[in-house]
Amino acid sequence: MCIRDRSTWGVFSLKGEKFQMFEYIMLAFGGLFLGGTAGFLYYMGAFNPVRPEKSVVHGGHIVYSEYVGNYWKIGNTFEKFGQQTKDLFQKFEGATSLGIYYDNPQMAIDKNECRAIVGVLVPPNVSIGDLRAEVNADEYKIAEVPRVESIRVFWPFRNVLSFLVLALRAYPVMERYLRENTSAKSEGKGGVAIEFYHFGQKNKQIETNMVYGPGIEKYVLTTSPPPRQKGGSKKD
Repeated sequence: MCIRDRSTWGVFSLKGEKFQMFEYIMLAFGGLFLGGTAGFLYYMGAFNPVRPEKSVVHGGHIVYSEYVGNYWKIGNTFEKFGQQTKDLFQKFEGATSLGIYYDNPQMAIDKNECRAIVGVLVPPNVSIGDLRAEVNADEYKIAEVPRVESIRVFWPFRNVLSFLVLALRAYPVMERYLRENTSAKSEGKGGVAIEFYHFGQKNKQIETNMVYGPGIEKYVLTTSPPPRQKGGSKKD
């Protein structure tokens, strides 16, 4: 009886050691996964402090194409636009790629109705005549835009997921700062987001501006109606 008891205990003890070893392995893998995830999020800038600052968008001329659709599918439009307008960056110093976003996808009933502009901002010292000589008028439009005030944040660009991290981390902070620290709320002139893509430099960055005040109506270049909003209304 004693021998049987010892044998039985030995089996349970061995199983216990195996179970503990399994626990250790799982904990090790879990630690590696969490550590890797935290490292990736850190690399993407998810833990970066968001410090909005008052700034200006200096204006100039925008060569652009209109876009209506899900913002997460806008990449192909940017790629096509970039291929067909790449000479602008070589001929006009200071030309900067940009995207202008008019709608909050979280408030739209159908995200495919969201409106944006894909374009290039060329400094004001370049004449519209010079631009027209370089641009296919059948495909792209040109608009003159003024200097406007903005709330600005610079965000590191690592890959396409940087746009998601930017939207989740920086945009809510910028919107709150805009309401609390500018005249945008009282004047009802705010809510247009302009992103400049500084991808030609070593430390690639997305410069995000929320513009407000006099002159921002000139940046509303879309001709499409606003998306239907949750709650039964449309965005003004």
